Amino acid sequence: ELQVDAALVPEVAVRKMAEGPVAGKANVLIFPDLNSGNIAGKLTQRLANAEAWGPLVQGLSKAASDLSRGCSVLDIIAVSTIVAVQAQRLKRRG
Repeated sequence: ELQVDAALVPEVAVRKMAEGPVAGKANVLIFPDLNSGNIAGKLTQRLANAEAWGPLVQGLSKAASDLSRGCSVLDIIAVSTIVAVQAQRLKRRG
């Protein structure tokens, strides 16, 4: 478990003595609940003009996601593709 700055910024990871293979190099962030993930994702997407697909809900018996009413067509396509892959994997595990 890393604080977000230590997870994303190598110099901060060194200063905070964060250890692990992803310290300062994380490309996936995990949040404790749907609301936290929504807030962080929308801030990232809007302020950085970045692609942020999700939130992707994990741990359910079926593949699921949640799309914002403000999402784009690309968001819908990307998240639908990810959820379809999750559904296929769940089906194989049976």
